[in-house]
Amino acid sequence: MSSSGPHQFVAFREQIERFAGLWQSIDARYSAVKVGDQWLNMMTDIRLSPSPPPADRTEVFVRLPRLVAGRDSREISALDQILRAVEANLVTLGDVTIRLVQATRQQDGSPTAYPYQPFFGIEPPGGGWRAFWDPERDSTTFALTGHGGGLQELIGQDLWREFERQLLVHTPPYFGFEDFLRFSVRATDPVNLNGAARFTVRAPVFSWVDNQVLDERSNLVTRVRCPETVEAGSIRLVARAGDEGGAIARFDNHGEVSEVIDGERFVTMVMPVEGLAWIQGALILRDTKIDEFVFTLPLASSPNPRYEAMYITDVGERNLRQFTAGNPAASRSENAQLVGLSWLLQLCGFQVLVSGLPGLNMGSAPDLLAFVPLAQAVVIIEATSRDLASDGKLVKLHDRAGALAGRLPGFDVLAVAATSKPSVTPPELELARTLNVRIMTQSELENLRQLAERNETPSRVFAHLKSLPRRG
Repeated sequence: MSSSGPHQFVAFREQIERFAGLWQSIDARYSAVKVGDQWLNMMTDIRLSPSPPPADRTEVFVRLPRLVAGRDSREISALDQILRAVEANLVTLGDVTIRLVQATRQQDGSPTAYPYQPFFGIEPPGGGWRAFWDPERDSTTFALTGHGGGLQELIGQDLWREFERQLLVHTPPYFGFEDFLRFSVRATDPVNLNGAARFTVRAPVFSWVDNQVLDERSNLVTRVRCPETVEAGSIRLVARAGDEGGAIARFDNHGEVSEVIDGERFVTMVMPVEGLAWIQGALILRDTKIDEFVFTLPLASSPNPRYEAMYITDVGERNLRQFTAGNPAASRSENAQLVGLSWLLQLCGFQVLVSGLPGLNMGSAPDLLAFVPLAQAVVIIEATSRDLASDGKLVKLHDRAGALAGRLPGFDVLAVAATSKPSVTPPELELARTLNVRIMTQSELENLRQLAERNETPSRVFAHLKSLPRRG
């Protein structure tokens, strides 16, 4: 560990200067206790934000004769002034001037204090502090952090208990220091004042890999969050990938804003990964790595582990082939059809929920829901051995698919009617087309089994199911 000193402030300043323009305001949450005639820091976090400061820039959470906590928001132009004050171990937040010291007691009981010893560090995405008032995932954060002494030891147990009593009868009430600090100053980090007070200046970059989808064309589609204060062209996604033979492919993608969701801007980057076994990527903002990922890809040329497991059973693989071939000796009940379909979809890599078996007490429900992993796509299936138009099955399936799509905005919801009949009548097919319902006949089951045996990706199987009406 490097020694503390002015060079730690220099390192922090140098790092955030590379991202000039990323932050628009400073949000400070502070708390301090009074010892003698001085306020000593208890727990304070100064966080840089890409948003402008709020209209109401200051707020006092608690003000007692010897305990104070509040919020102080400022323009980003005030950052250098704050850093100079921190270097001098004295900072004014709200209307309180706080000494930043490492406090302790001497053997004779007299209090003493030493200047803070702050250190600069970089916290990984999602691994650092998150504010309770801004609970979304945090990004890579540049932090200047100093630890103080044990304030509880310095103040004494009697006064500490008196503070907790006063907090309990405060409006709003706080149930002790941990509750007070967690819900006024911090969120996810544990509160441990027996160990040390804390002071931190944090600068999150607010950009990260938000989502990844493997599409039906074997492209890895990566979505990256892009704050308003970041130029999309300054974001790069670099990656390396390996195939079965050990050859390495390399990618270097620059982004453009592709969509805005609930006011948030996103950059989408596409990498063709056909035939690749794995891919490792890093998100670069300007000249600094701010996020990374490792993605293992299914290979069509490699064995399907789910299907291979069928061969260690006595008759599982044989019975599966008989089921897909429509062997008359096999049970053709709707329950058997439903179980067989769920096995096929699971062998293809879907995440399957069987909701239509009698006895599950779900009431009226679709028979199957099959979700494509790492994608916003789901198949909703109604299985029958009777006429598709009977009992309003297709209409009910259409309505359920619409209801699910309403609950899952942005999802591709595919309605499929599975019949054990080898073919369907023209009126059935026409009604299905009108309702945008795909039909899976008995002959399609063997195609589904072959897709599983070839280890096709669930996204490709989803695309195959989506093409069924044109095959009817």
